[in-house]
Amino acid sequence: MFDGKWLQGDNPRGEPALGHPDISSLSGLGSAYEVLDRMRPVPFDPSDAIVLALAALVPMAPLALTVMPLGQIIELVSKSLI
Repeated sequence: MFDGKWLQGDNPRGEPALGHPDISSLSGLGSAYEVLDRMRPVPFDPSDAIVLALAALVPMAPLALTVMPLGQIIELVSKSLI
């Protein structure tokens, strides 16, 4: 209806475009769509998750090395990544 009335010129009553609520509504919908189009599915980058995981694991490294040998830890990590 909007396309026919304002873009195709099928405006039977000759209403002015300036200040008409149809155009204001379309502008509001366009702005809302632009905001939604720029949204990401996850609110952070995957690199941020990696940095957070490393920041949590680095302080645990000395304790892990007292409980397990380094070779066993590397083997466990490599198995979990594959």
